[in-house]
Amino acid sequence: MTVTATTPGPAEILARAFHHDPWMQFVEPSPSRRPALAAGVYAGMLNTGTAHGTNDITDGIGSATWLPRTRATTDLLDAFRTGLGQAALRLGPAALYRLLNTERFVESTANSVMAGREHIYLALLGVDPDHAHQGFGSRLVRTGLARADAAGLPVYLETFNPHNPGFYERFGFRVHRFVDRRGIPPFWAMVREPA
Repeated sequence: MTVTATTPGPAEILARAFHHDPWMQFVEPSPSRRPALAAGVYAGMLNTGTAHGTNDITDGIGSATWLPRTRATTDLLDAFRTGLGQAALRLGPAALYRLLNTERFVESTANSVMAGREHIYLALLGVDPDHAHQGFGSRLVRTGLARADAAGLPVYLETFNPHNPGFYERFGFRVHRFVDRRGIPPFWAMVREPA
């Protein structure tokens, strides 16, 4: 399944889920421009999950994208194949710079935290705000963690939302590093060892 920014569904749901997320607000400060641009970025991320990992999708409610360590970053050609590159270009120069600068630093943090260990990357987890706090996000997390446990692999993620570390800690994630670097929003790098 290829997801596009014009297809109603998972990308738009993720745009709604992350509308107030500190990272998305940093990348696109304009609330009126953010939904369409975010939907394009998330469509590209979902396409990356389809091409290289796994998307767990609860239709109309939320989704999670899980990538193998080797696909946690996207090369330029792959970015344009999945639509992520086109979406990023639509952000405009200032937002694109913020996106790329943040992504480079987040990637270097992941490389440092995981130190070359094989792992699964929880790249994306979002639930439509109308369905928040009803257990859908927890189900999506459990599904991916069961696969990681079966493979004997740790899971890595980062979150910019200060409310999220407690949610992930319930599933055995531990904050490995809190990063507060000038020029990007603070974030938490979290790791869960296999059960």
